[in-house]
Amino acid sequence: MSIDDALHAVSTIIESKFPVGDSQATAFFYNQFEPADGDGPQWRKVTETWLVTNRHALLLQSEQAETPAEVIIFNLRQYTASGKLEWVPIELASDEWTGRALFHPDPNVDIAAIRISDLIVEGVKAGVNYMSTWGLSADNFAGKNNIDISTASDVLVVGYPKGFYDKANVFPIIKAGVVASRWGLSFEGNPYFLIDAKLFPGSSGSLVISKPTDVVVKDGNVLHSEEKQFALLGIFSGAYQFTEPPVQVGDLSISVTAGYDLGIVWYAEHIETTVVSGEVLAHSLTS
Repeated sequence: MSIDDALHAVSTIIESKFPVGDSQATAFFYNQFEPADGDGPQWRKVTETWLVTNRHALLLQSEQAETPAEVIIFNLRQYTASGKLEWVPIELASDEWTGRALFHPDPNVDIAAIRISDLIVEGVKAGVNYMSTWGLSADNFAGKNNIDISTASDVLVVGYPKGFYDKANVFPIIKAGVVASRWGLSFEGNPYFLIDAKLFPGSSGSLVISKPTDVVVKDGNVLHSEEKQFALLGIFSGAYQFTEPPVQVGDLSISVTAGYDLGIVWYAEHIETTVVSGEVLAHSLTS
């Protein structure tokens, strides 16, 4: 699959409807496979396909509680008779999506996943000509596919900032940045790293990947791929912000929130943790 097709197929826009209004975010497809039978290329059964997004995209946050969306709508892509792609919306009421969802066992880790394999199969059986839902997996993590990452590595963020995308071709927006904190370490004790990239609301849930390449150097050897490859680095969940020390102006104490166009990206390994040992909603809600 070409890099264009891969980036086309891997993500979707997701809408959440709450009593106080609607919100929009990004989600992407993630596959689990049966164990490999030995080394080398081989066919492997997809045991589950998940729709991965942020926890906060599905649960309305307040100081007292987290309220699940009454309805969520995500989209698959289908080919029309003319060969163009268009959205096929999938709508799930609260009781249905919550029964499919898993949340990272640490509620502070902003990752959720919704099981959707059966929904795809139902559409195929009904004759929907879906574009292949090309999901990422643990095989795409940095270091597992000969792509290594370091501080200042180029990254791409694939998503739908403020709901903006190529509606004629249902193609996401690709924004660029760099790894801004020490790669592999938990920033300020949190299991995420920072990227330097100017992003916007609606980008929450975007996948963050390495800049695609067809050449890597591994153990002193130059390796070449027929198609450009990338590594899944993590999932974006919003701007990094902190409050600077207050400044006294007369009797007033003024505090300023800053962020320096930095974004939070939860390491990809936490996606796998979510789909393997995540918690169902009843155990995830806080009060």
